[in-house]
Amino acid sequence: MYGSNTDKPRYDILNAIIVYISGKHDSENTDNELVRMLTDLFDERIDGVEKVKKLKSEYGLRMTKEVEGEVTDMCTYATAMENKGVEKGIEQGIGIGREQGIGIGLEAGKR
Repeated sequence: MYGSNTDKPRYDILNAIIVYISGKHDSENTDNELVRMLTDLFDERIDGVEKVKKLKSEYGLRMTKEVEGEVTDMCTYATAMENKGVEKGIEQGIGIGREQGIGIGLEAGKR
């Protein structure tokens, strides 16, 4: 939990909060600890084990085995989704290249 709420909270009301996280992963140049922590947590350059270490040492979070596993799984899942997207992009690129090659070949054959 980040911050505090002194009035009586109502759990039947939905609140949406948008947090800007630097695409450059510049966690050092923010004074907001929550933004810094989320920037580190979603930095794809840091593996799950290192993220768990950072969450413990830099942010003082108590990490259970369950939470450690969830952080690691999140990193593994994100990497898997990225790889799947890259594979799909390569397949689409090859298909487009083939179509263009066939079109060029047909045009050359008509001459």
